[in-house]
Amino acid sequence: MWEVDATVIGGWLGSFLWPLFRVGSFFMLAPIVGTRLVTGRIRLLFSIVVTMALMPVLPETPFIDAISLEVIILIAQQILIGVAMALILQVLLQMFVVAGQLIAMQMGLGFASM
Repeated sequence: MWEVDATVIGGWLGSFLWPLFRVGSFFMLAPIVGTRLVTGRIRLLFSIVVTMALMPVLPETPFIDAISLEVIILIAQQILIGVAMALILQVLLQMFVVAGQLIAMQMGLGFASM
């Protein structure tokens, strides 16, 4: 019988769940994938597939006790990093939108949009 103890859970956290929290939070807020057009299940599937693709190239993570306050802090940290990456991508794409609008206003196309 295969037993699951704290060391096994800690290994899972280190190898799969830390990247999944970061990638999943990124996909929930990413500009194209994070819209209502893409359902939550599809975003979750994207997150799992990307995490599985990233797992072989990630460095070995240190062991952390599965039930502790440090785990909650690390989960929040990974989620905040993923959210920050998505927001940076959103700002980058919005810079191009604003630049296009400024160019349109300079060319006199602003009246056409009104």
